[in-house]
Formats: sequence, structure tokens, C-alpha cells
Amino acid sequence: MAVVPLATLAQDDGNGSETARDRSLIVGFLEDKLSGAGRDIRIEGFEGLLSSTATLDELTIADDEGVWFTLRDAELDWSRSALLRGRVEVERIAAREIILERLPTAAMNEDLPDPEASGFSLPDLPVSVRIEALEAERVELGAPVLKLGEDVVLSVSGSAELAGGSGQTQLDINRLDATEGAFTVDVAYDNATEVLDLDLSLTEAEGGIVSTLANLPGTPALALTAQGSGPLDDFSADIALATDGEDRVSGTVALQAQADADDPEAPAPRVFDAALSGDLTPFFSPDYARFFGARSTLEAHGTSHPDGRFDLDRFALSTQALSLEGEAYIAADGLPSSFDLTGAITSEAGTPVLLPFGTARHQLDSARIAARYDAAEGESWSATVRADGYAQAGMDIGTAEIEATGTIGRDTGEAGTALGRVTAQIEAALTGFASEDQGLQEAIGANPRLTGALDWREGEPLSIDALTLDTDATTVTATGELDGLESGLEFTGSLGVDTPSLDRFATLAGRDLSGALSLRASGSVAPLGGLFDLQAQAIGTDLHSGIAQLDALTAGASTVSLDARRDETGLTLRALSLDTNAVALDAEGRLSSDDGALTLEASLDDVGRLDLGLSGPLTVAADIARPRAEDPWSGTVDLTGPNTATATVTGTVAQDLSLVDVTATGRNIRTGIAQIDTLLAGPLSLDLEAGRDPETGVLRIDTAALDTGAVVASVTGEMRPDAAADFDLTARLDNVARLGVALTGPLTVDGSLTRADGSAPWQTRTDLTGPGGTTATLSGSVAPDASSADLSLAGNAPLGLANSFTSAALVQGNASFDLRLNGPLALSSVSGTAQTSGARVVVSGAGIALTIPRGAVTLSGQSARLDLEAAADSGGTMTASGTIGLAAPFSGDLAVRLRDLVLSDPRLYRTSVSGDLAIDGPLTGGAQISGALTLGETNISVNPSGLGGGGDIPDVAHVGESAAQRTTRDRAGLLGSENDAGGGGGPAYGLDIAISAPNQIFVRGRGLDAELGGQLRLRGTTADVVPVGQFTLIRGRLSLLGQRIDMQEGALTLQGELDPTLRLLAETSTDDIVVQLAVEGRVSAPELTLSSSPSLPEEEILSQLLFGRGLDQISPLQAAQMASAVATLTGNGGGLVGNIRDSVGLDDLDFQTSEDGGSAVKLGKYLSDNIYTDVTIDQNGESEVNINLDATRNVTVKGSVSSEGDTGLGVFFERDY
Repeated sequence: MAVVPLATLAQDDGNGSETARDRSLIVGFLEDKLSGAGRDIRIEGFEGLLSSTATLDELTIADDEGVWFTLRDAELDWSRSALLRGRVEVERIAAREIILERLPTAAMNEDLPDPEASGFSLPDLPVSVRIEALEAERVELGAPVLKLGEDVVLSVSGSAELAGGSGQTQLDINRLDATEGAFTVDVAYDNATEVLDLDLSLTEAEGGIVSTLANLPGTPALALTAQGSGPLDDFSADIALATDGEDRVSGTVALQAQADADDPEAPAPRVFDAALSGDLTPFFSPDYARFFGARSTLEAHGTSHPDGRFDLDRFALSTQALSLEGEAYIAADGLPSSFDLTGAITSEAGTPVLLPFGTARHQLDSARIAARYDAAEGESWSATVRADGYAQAGMDIGTAEIEATGTIGRDTGEAGTALGRVTAQIEAALTGFASEDQGLQEAIGANPRLTGALDWREGEPLSIDALTLDTDATTVTATGELDGLESGLEFTGSLGVDTPSLDRFATLAGRDLSGALSLRASGSVAPLGGLFDLQAQAIGTDLHSGIAQLDALTAGASTVSLDARRDETGLTLRALSLDTNAVALDAEGRLSSDDGALTLEASLDDVGRLDLGLSGPLTVAADIARPRAEDPWSGTVDLTGPNTATATVTGTVAQDLSLVDVTATGRNIRTGIAQIDTLLAGPLSLDLEAGRDPETGVLRIDTAALDTGAVVASVTGEMRPDAAADFDLTARLDNVARLGVALTGPLTVDGSLTRADGSAPWQTRTDLTGPGGTTATLSGSVAPDASSADLSLAGNAPLGLANSFTSAALVQGNASFDLRLNGPLALSSVSGTAQTSGARVVVSGAGIALTIPRGAVTLSGQSARLDLEAAADSGGTMTASGTIGLAAPFSGDLAVRLRDLVLSDPRLYRTSVSGDLAIDGPLTGGAQISGALTLGETNISVNPSGLGGGGDIPDVAHVGESAAQRTTRDRAGLLGSENDAGGGGGPAYGLDIAISAPNQIFVRGRGLDAELGGQLRLRGTTADVVPVGQFTLIRGRLSLLGQRIDMQEGALTLQGELDPTLRLLAETSTDDIVVQLAVEGRVSAPELTLSSSPSLPEEEILSQLLFGRGLDQISPLQAAQMASAVATLTGNGGGLVGNIRDSVGLDDLDFQTSEDGGSAVKLGKYLSDNIYTDVTIDQNGESEVNINLDATRNVTVKGSVSSEGDTGLGVFFERDY
């Protein structure tokens, strides 16, 4: 841009012309340079840039919302060569039409701030300015500009001249629309004659601009005039303000020279006099009438002396509630010789006074001000301000008081000149501060206080000594020097902040803050120029923010240190450090428009502190630099993480982002998310080549490629300045089994993402192909702010994908789906269907296998409808239908119908169930399951485990178990307590289920043969089942060694699992005793209890029951028979077999079952330490005798003979390893 004015200055005033090509180049240059982010300038019909008269047909300025400024038929007639003499000379500035529809929207600045500070200096003005004519025939201001609720149309004309100490300005603004209004200013002053002419007039009808913007009650018609003319030695101006034709305020301002009678030629002092009075209540809300009263006055009288002295003999401002009076005398050196000011705000009725400012109601009981100084009495001065009973909405202050004392004097300078000096000691305090904002109250406390001392010497900065703010939460202290405007208000000194308990800021910040924090800073800051040179250190103790990951890093002591400077050469980071018990960081660098560099080293002792599912140390080292302005940024970042994870990022990035070339490599990267870590194991690489075209602003991605070995993905495309975009995405996973899915094979994704401009929706079409016939297509649009979408998803997927998310069931088959999301991104916007084909579900824990010939889920609005038909492999059918809400708490209204559904456990039971169930209510917890079920013929097998009972198989440790093997055991329910916990941790549903079985519940096994029937009802919840009622004994018997014992009592109950509780009682008698037998416990493991009258040991009771004689009177064969009976009842003999074995003097007593189902008893005895013999007798009376002779530790001789005449002999060599 600098080239254009330099070129024009070289031209003479004349009517130059350009060719069409010249004009096109210049217009294009101006449009490109003047336009920017959020600002689009268009110029039409531009002529005469290289001449004295420039014209254009139209200029528009637009932002993201459209055109907001239009200028039509504009003309500039000016002298370019006058600029060389420091003069601005314009013959005419004119426009036929100016339209300002609205104010522009704030645009994001796409450029980073300059690292260099700008500095500060007062502006240089031209020597003279002359604008002969300013004309705008029509100026339209849209309703949003002045916020008047309507458009405003004006005409503007005027002129201006400033040169040689003289100036004049004339401006006329007239409204052209329905509301009348005119504003006229005509001001002229000649420095030589000191003649001032002033004529200001404002008139507007009711509802005008000024009364509306000032929010005057009723927006009355206004008339304001200020007129005066004459030399400053004898000048007066009359001021008048009226509303609705009635005078409200009037007065006079006058200047009068008072010549010295003894020396008429000497410069004369000027006496000024100002007096204004009137009724201000029409200009304010009626609520403020008690503050102003019927009359308010302003009076001022004083004298301006030729030697620079200024006397304010009288100053008085008064309303009904306010009085302020005073006088001041200023010496020629600018320091006061004396002043005396008093004032008060009071109410005659003694009630609080409502103050006339702000939108909120501010009131106080009373206020006083007093200030006094008199050099004739000494250098001391004092001032006091006190307000009592201040209140506004949500806040009260009992007393606010400021007391200041000090001195005003003159020191002698080096050249003997008098230099002014002013000192001040300040104390300010609030007493009884109370706020409804609890956070503000806790942070400030009831009695905040400010103290400090100031010292100013003429020609030197203002000295600030220990300016301290004390609140209940914090102490802030500043000491230093504040320089003048020429330095940009530079402050040089130190600042300290001490907060012993951050919890006092917790409510205000909305976070659980605690700990202690102190800050110390020293150096210099010039806010107007953006310069600083600072050294700062913050020290924290046990800092707590309520953010768990951050709190884990700041426990204990934390220190942050900074040493930095910003000046006209750029930003220098001399040192930055962070040190906590967990983190260490050190950095240094520099940045300017020409070069830059940054080095950084950081470490974290354990990333587990961040709750990322990882543990181990993390280190980062970075070295980034730009040697010259024309060079790009380049550098390297190295990371070392837990579990030998490493990563290196290298690349170059141009300052204007025209080039971005970054490469990242890594190995053993971990995220703590198992599915992602599986994809990142091993080497990883990421390549990015991109850039932004400086001319067109197009952001392009040439290559963005990721390769982890398991995943290969890439993105290419571009985005234009208007946010139009076109991206392509491809990705391939080599094997979906890496994700824990019960499928193998590759998965590919191929898609696109486009949009026409920044206001248009994103359009996408993405195709997915995977193993097992998996296909899906996602297409449609998403709103720019992602608030809504119109997307469709259609395809097919194997149901086996669900097996990765449940261990309770194994699912097979295929599903097809055709879904649409239209509206906000919520389930309620989803519609469509999903259907199964050839589905099969196996619930191993319940022994159920279902074939589902038809199943469908239909989504519509707020709910999903389920329709399902299934047939069990074991027999029977099940149907389920109903609706489920798609918003929390996901309320269901489901009906389940069972018809002869066979349920079985080969070890325990087999039954069939028919009936109807209803599930109604929130599925996240609290739904009710109700209905009635009828049991068909039910056979319950009391545990038939083999006699002898070798005991449980001990826990097996699976070494080197693969994920697939573990999944198989999980689905089989063999992973132990995690899957065995009854009830689970899921939601609890209420129960009200009636179960009916009038008869045909058969309990058989271990000599039992019983039939039960009846009804029961399950109540309570799925987490705590409460059965009401039971199945009772209809008939039954117990068979032992040919004896049949009838059952007298029996019951079967359910306790929440498919392993009912059994209780059967039988009683019989012998010649000597009465025997009671009880079988109780879970059907899977019942226990036998024997009792008698009179009381005997269990083995004695059994001997009496079976043989009618005591245990000591039975033969070994009878003992074997008795043990067999016990095994029949208990499944393994238990303690009774041991007791019998010991009673008859055997070393081994065992009961066996042959391959054909026959039973046998085995009796063993050691004849000596190395000779063992046993006899086996089967149910047919056949027997076999075996003898083992241990010849040595490793050699055994074995022989056998059977009742059928078979014999055998063998020698065995054995060794244990």
C-alpha cells in the first residue's frame, strides 16, 4: 500500500486517466489488500486514482452475514502535492448515498499478534487541514445501528478548516424521514483576534434520536441551543434546553478581561462566570425526583491570570439531596496554593437516597466529602470521603471510607528552579460488605482494606510504596514507579500476591479449590505499548482444582518460574520452569518477525497419575527453530513413554502455513484402551503434507497417512476460505479379530466429506466392507454446527459381532438394517428397521438353544418396536413383542409368550413352561415383570454322582492361554466367581410371577421317588427374589436295601436360581428305636440327616434301621451293604462310610460303578507294611481278590484271583518324577 501514495505524490495536479487494464489492476489490488477475515470489500466504477479527482460508482463492505456498508456515487477532489507541505486540502468530498445497514460482526483475526511490542507515542497531526465542502445527500442508518427500532435517514453537509492558529467548522445534519430533527454546528475562532463565534442548535420531535438514546421518560421533543459571539476578553454565551416546548435548563457562560488601571497595556486577567439552573426531573425517571428536587444549580466563578495562575473563587453544585461547594487556587507552576471542598448527600426525611446512575437501583443513607489544603499554613493536606448504608440488588455495604493525607511542596532543582512534589498516604476500607453472591462474599470477606503511599516529584515517575489490598482470602502488594503517558504508562517495581487458602475462591470459581498460592513478580510493564520485562515466580502448596488429573500433578509443592521480555525486537523467553512432585519442565526461546527458537524438556514421573489406564514415566524433548524470516519453522520432538513406548516428530512449517511437512514415527504406543492398543502395537508412522495457498487462501491436505501395521489410513482434500471443503478418506484394518470380534478378515472404509460453503451442511458417503458379509453405507448431511443431521445407514452384518460384548450367550446368523437419522443428534431422531435372518442364540448357562426364523426391530420417533419369534431346540416356542423408549430411563412395554418351552439341565432337571409375561417400566431399573407360568411334567434328578466321591477337581491354572481359549471358557461359564455371582450388578426389576404345577413334579434319585405339586408366587426383585408358597409333597417313598420308607412331609421352593431347594422327611421304627430321615438342601447337593429316639450316632441308627442290630454286631458284608445304602442316599458316603470303615477295622472301603452301570463294593486291608490285599464283590455275588507286594521302593509284585477261576501275576517297575 505504501507504493501507491508515493507514486501519486510524484504527479502534478491534473486530470490524469487510466486505461481499463490499469483500473482493473488497481481495483483488484485495493480490494485484496483492504479485504480480510470477516471483511470483503468490493469497488465498482473506480476512476481517477492518479488524478486530483477520484470517483467511484459503488463501494460495499460485507462480513460473514452479508453487506453492511454501501457507498454510492462518491467523489474526492483534493490536492495530493499539498501533503508534501504537511497540509490536507480537499475541495470536495461528496456522496449521493451512504447506507449503514448494521454494525459489522466481530471477525476472528486470522493473523497471530506480532511478537514485537509496538511501543507508544503521541500521534503527529498535519500542519493544517482544509475541507471546502462535505456533502452526503442521503445517509441511511439501519435499525440495528442506533437500536432505535427503526431506520434513520439523514442528509449531511459541512466544511472545516484548521490553519495558522485559526479554524472554523460548519456541519448541518437533517433527518429526511418521518421524524423531524436537525443538528447544526457553526464554530469559528481566530487566534490573532481571539474572536470566538459559537452557534449550536439541536431540535427534534418526540421520539427523536437523542431523547431515545438517552432513555428520557416519554422520549419528549428536544430543543438545545448554545450561542455566543465576541472576543475572549468580552465573551458570553447563552445556553438553553427545553422539552416539549417548556424551558428546563438555562444559563450563561461569560469571560471578561479586567485591565490594570495602573498599566492598561499589561496583559489582563480574565474573569469567568458560569451559572446554570433548572428542573432536571423531566430528564430522569420519576424515582429520582427526590434526588434532584424542583431546582438544580451549577455556579462557578474564577480568574485566569496571564502568568498562569488560576483562581476558582467559587464552585457550587446543588440539588435537593446533593450539595457540593468549594474553592481552589492554582499557582503558576501548576501546584495548588490552597483548596477547600465540602459536600454531602443527605435526605431531609432521613430515608435512603436513590442515586441517579446505572440501570440497577443504587441507594445510600448518606455521604460526606471534605478536602483541604493551604500553603500559608504548611505543606499538609487531607481528604476524607465516607458513604454509609450503600445498597444495591444483592449487595450491601455498611460503610465505605477513604482517608488521605500528605504534603504539597516545592523542592529546588539542579538549576535552582522550583520543582513540585506531592505525597499521599491512603487508607480505604469497606465495613460490613455483604453480597448475596456467596462466592464473591467468601472471596472478599466483610471488611476489605486498601492502604499505601504515593510520592510524586515533578519530572520524575510517580512512586508507589506498599500499595496493599487485604481481603479475607488474599493480600496483594505493589511497590514501584509509574511513569507518564509518554512512556506508555510504564510501571517498574514488584508485585506480591498471597492466598493462604484457595478454598475461599471455590464457590466463585465453581470448582473444589484448595491449597495455598503465592506469587512474586518484578520488572517493568508498559501496557499502552505492550512492552514488559518480567521475572515472576508462583509457589503452590497442595493445590487442588477438582480436576482429578490435574490434582494428581500438583499435590505437595509446586513452583512455576518465568523470566521474559517483550520489546521492539521481539519476545524473549529467558527461562520458564515448572517443578512439582510429579512434573518437571524447562524451556527457553525467542520469537520475532525475523526468526525464532524454542527448546523444551519435560518429564512426568508416572502417567498413571492422569488416570489413562497406563503407568510409567513420560519424557518430552523439543527443539524448534526458524533461523531467518524467509525460512520455515523446523524441529524435532522426542517422546519416551511407559512400556518402552517411543515417538519422534520431525517436520517443517512455514510461517504463513503455506507449507506443512510433518513426519511422526513411534513404537509400542499405548493409550490404555485395549482395543486401540491392539492396533498400535509395534512400529507406527504418520505423514502429513499440507499447506495454505497465500494467494487463494485454500487449505490443502496432499497427504495425511497413518500406518500402524494393523491399520492403514489416509485423508486428502482441501478447504477454501469460504469454508467449502472436499475430503476423501480411506482406511483398512487387516483383521477385525484384533478388536476382540469373533470374526476374522479385513475391514475397509472408503468415504468422502464435502460442503459447498461455511453455511452449507456437510455431505458424506462412506462405504464399509468387512468379513462375514459385513457391508454398510452411510450417506447424508450434517449441519455445520453439528446440531442436526439427515443420515441414512444401510447394510448387513453378522450377528456374531455381538458375541464380543456378552459372555452369557452365543449369537449366530445375519442382520440387515436400514436406518435414518433426521433431526437432532439423538436416538429420538432415528427411524428404520433391523431384521434377522437365520439367527440362532445359545445360552449355555441356561441350557437353551433358540432358532429365530423371524426377528425385527423398528425404530420410530421416541420408541423402538420389537417383534421376535423363536423355537427351542429342546422343544417349545417363545415370542416377544412390544416397545422400548429411546430416551432414559428407556421404558419398556413388552409381552413374552412361552408355549411348551423345554428347559433342562442334564444334571438336575427337565421341564416345560407355558404362560405369558409382561415387562413394564424403565429398563434401566425399576421395571416390573409380571405374569403367570404353568409347568408341565417336571423331572428333578437328585445329584447321581458316583459312589466313593473322589472329591472336587482342584482349580487349574491355564498357562499361556490365548484370548480365544479364554473367551470359550467364559462363554461356558468356567471363569469362576466373576460369572458365578448371583444376582449380578445389573438393574433390578420388580417381580410378580405366579407359577402353577398342580402335580407331576417328580423328584427321583438316591433312592428317592416323590411327586410334588402346588402353586407359588415370586415377588421381590430380580436382585432379591422373595418366593411366596411352595410345591408340597403329594406322595413319595425312600428305598434302601429292599426297604420302602414312605415320606410323611416334603416341599420344593425356588430361591432365584434354577436349582431349587428340597426338603423331604420320612419316619419309621424298629423294635428298639424310632428313626427320622431328612433330605434337605439344593437339589444339586442335598444332605442326609439321621436322627432317632432314643438318640444314637448316625451309623448306629442306620445299622439298626437296616439290620435290626447294633453296628458292632454286623458282618463285613453287612457293613458293605450299609455303606452302599449310605452312598445311595448321599452320593458319596461322606462321614458315615468313614465311620463304618473304622468300626470294622478296614483300611479302605469304596463303592464303584462299572461301565454297564452295575455296582460293587471294595474292601482293603494292609496285612503288613509292604503287603496289601483287597476284595471286590459286585452286585451279582462275583468276587476278586488282589494282593500287592512292595519288593522295593520301585518294584511291586501284583497277583489276583477271581471267583470264576481267573488268575494274574505281574511285576511292575515304578519311579516318580
